[in-house]
Amino acid sequence: MGLEQVRKTVGFVTYMLILLVLSLYGALLYLLPFTLLLCIDPKLYRGFFGFIQRYFFAINYYAGTYLMGLKFTFTGDLIPLSESGLFMCNHRTRYDWVYLWKYYHALHRTSQMRIALKNDMRFIPAFGWCLQLFAFLSMTRKWEVDRENIANYFDSWRRSGFAGQLIFFAEGTDLSPGNKKRGHAYADKMGLPRYEYLLHPRTAGFKHCVQMGRGHLGAVYDATIAYGGDIPKRDLDWLFGHYPTDIYIHVERHALEDLPETDEGLAQWCQERFAAKEKKLADFYERKVPLGEPVKEHYPFGRDLYLTSIPFFLLLTLSIPLPYWLLISISPMAPLVAAVFGAFVWTYISYYDLLFHKEI
Repeated sequence: MGLEQVRKTVGFVTYMLILLVLSLYGALLYLLPFTLLLCIDPKLYRGFFGFIQRYFFAINYYAGTYLMGLKFTFTGDLIPLSESGLFMCNHRTRYDWVYLWKYYHALHRTSQMRIALKNDMRFIPAFGWCLQLFAFLSMTRKWEVDRENIANYFDSWRRSGFAGQLIFFAEGTDLSPGNKKRGHAYADKMGLPRYEYLLHPRTAGFKHCVQMGRGHLGAVYDATIAYGGDIPKRDLDWLFGHYPTDIYIHVERHALEDLPETDEGLAQWCQERFAAKEKKLADFYERKVPLGEPVKEHYPFGRDLYLTSIPFFLLLTLSIPLPYWLLISISPMAPLVAAVFGAFVWTYISYYDLLFHKEI
């Protein structure tokens, strides 16, 4: 193992430890106690948890970027801040969704980000608890169950007016060597072309998401993720520093009203998008053709770091010592402290978008 691999290994292990501590700390001291807000006002619950989610993923962004040495290139269309949509991405590695956190952080949309993940992930201690409390969509791979879950999920968005973005992997699994081999066997059986950089999409989930999202979703975002450098084939590859550090994410926006209305038309549209995605990835890996024109950086890094660190630091200062919470709870000053803390959170939730977000 060379010096660079050692550096990457140390960076990855440190990042995972930070993620574990942050998840455990956030779930127990921030998220679980405030689930009571769901009984009082679901919109307040969503707003507060979105506030915490913004900083949870911001810390992930900075830790991952600097400890693991990640570099990002974003090309294509930007996501308007007020738009709800379905973010359909290829699934090159098992941890693509971790890199997509960084994309949404760059757009300042992490509080609206949701991900469709395997149901098993919600049982991971600490980290899985956070995924559940952030209301990510769990997929069981049992269609009767998933179909109802998807319908209820988008119905809750529609009723609450939530402008969310659901990251959805239409392939259903990553492009591991075993999955690629099974993908080739499926293509041969169905008379389809073999893909080298993708799997053929499973269109049932995509069709149902689009149909259930009609009347609320504004667009489908066709995203292509590609990597420069090592691409891991096993989980252990990450531990030994064999992971990509150059990440390329290309996004193309398709207004929902421009998509076919029938299930058959949607299935064909999805398959055509993946055929185009395969060609784009082949050009990228084999002929070094860029995925697209880089987008302009629309949020200065310095201001972003300031907005991320200061408010979160204030929250940490209030909640790091657990005995402090216990003492305050029986103190005559408890109402005053609660009022000041509540006023700060409410003000930040209410005015952050107004002050620091502009329509793209």
